Amino acid sequence: MSDGSMVIPGGFLHDWCSANASGGEHPAGAYLGTGLVMMSTVLAPLLRVYWSPTHEEMANLWVVGTGDSGAGKTTIGSSLGYGMECAQTVIGDQVRSLSISRVSAASLVADLDVLGPMIEQAERAERAKAKEEGRDPEPVIVDEPEPTVSHVLRLNELGMLWGASPSDRTGSQGWVEEARQVLLSLFDGKLSSHTRATKVIDQRCCVSAVGNIPTSELRDRTTLQTISSGFAGRWAILPVPGRDKLVATPQRNGKDPRLVVAGAVAQVCNLFRDSEPVYLNEKMDDEALETRQEWYERGLGALAGALDEQGLAHESLFQRMQSTALKLSAYCQISRDLGRPAKERLFDLAELKIDRLSVQWGQVIIDQAIQRMHDMATSNSPSRGRVDSSDEERVYEWLVGRGHVDEDSQVTQRELKKSLFTAKSMSSRGLTDGHVQTMLKNMAAMGTIVATPGGRGSVHIYAVVE
Repeated sequence: MSDGSMVIPGGFLHDWCSANASGGEHPAGAYLGTGLVMMSTVLAPLLRVYWSPTHEEMANLWVVGTGDSGAGKTTIGSSLGYGMECAQTVIGDQVRSLSISRVSAASLVADLDVLGPMIEQAERAERAKAKEEGRDPEPVIVDEPEPTVSHVLRLNELGMLWGASPSDRTGSQGWVEEARQVLLSLFDGKLSSHTRATKVIDQRCCVSAVGNIPTSELRDRTTLQTISSGFAGRWAILPVPGRDKLVATPQRNGKDPRLVVAGAVAQVCNLFRDSEPVYLNEKMDDEALETRQEWYERGLGALAGALDEQGLAHESLFQRMQSTALKLSAYCQISRDLGRPAKERLFDLAELKIDRLSVQWGQVIIDQAIQRMHDMATSNSPSRGRVDSSDEERVYEWLVGRGHVDEDSQVTQRELKKSLFTAKSMSSRGLTDGHVQTMLKNMAAMGTIVATPGGRGSVHIYAVVE
């Protein structure tokens, strides 16, 4: 498409996007992310990806929409809320929704715990029965639900979780890192925590997620460290098209488009009810397998032997996102198959066959996401072999943030360098002690800091605050 937006597959995704966009200001493509997550929430517990005899995962999707701030995120996000209501009328508590404004490790664990409440209910029933029969209660045994109960997290703003901004004065807070670690475990299908605040019985879980982040903030927070850390690599980035028309007072214009949404969601839920778990590895035809293999070899081949920080970060990102490409291919194919004439429609996942076009569709999304993140990270990387204005800002903010603002609270140059310019970071940028010392001399000459000689060759520094 000429505007760079993704082609919307036929069937479920087409119906979802066009119905939700009906009469509004946003084009159909704005709803593609919520449509994909809607499918993932219902079907991921049955769609498995085999990686080795000891490792497999469910086909849960995490999608982040990026666009201008205030571009209708609430309106777009409400589509998933309504879709979940429709799904629950068909398959009940098999799907559950959480809308989160701030992610907390403790609240996540508590909200996603399925086995704990089941055991408590069974224990209450056993105690009541034992009391009635005049005996001691016996231990209860509760099996995990099969298929796994599926949750969707609706995260409004992902900024803090995505990564630290160069302009952040305090860096990542403790709760951010704790939440990231819990989320990474959830992505892999495991709910496990044994701290006093978050203790829970180890259990399987299936968590899909949708979030938003303004384009400017995504650019600000995406660094080489971000894309090599693992968290960002779990998300499929979908640009959200801006308004394509101005509609002050939307009208339904006849038939309620929610009926179309409810019918489309019911189709997906019925497919879930009528199917058993399948492995996507076995559901690609020969052309699809060949297309994916060529893409995989091309992607990793271009990065083979990379030793620099950028190359290693890019390789790490590709390795994580290539699995998401396979999941996207499956949902593209299922969507298309649900839109076929009744006699050709997909009614059982056992009959699923992923073709080359669906594989290519998923790979295009991931290629674009990787390129976008890599370009942002590269533009945020400090230049090799020199310090720049961002380094000066870090020094100044570090001094002010820790109260080194006068002669009584000054700090040594050695301590400053140990905190801000580690040997590893300096080596990756080709910096030497001379580069840092020159920068500090320049800052002192400009009056930003005061640097005075101390005993045994040390230099004492503090920031000048007006």
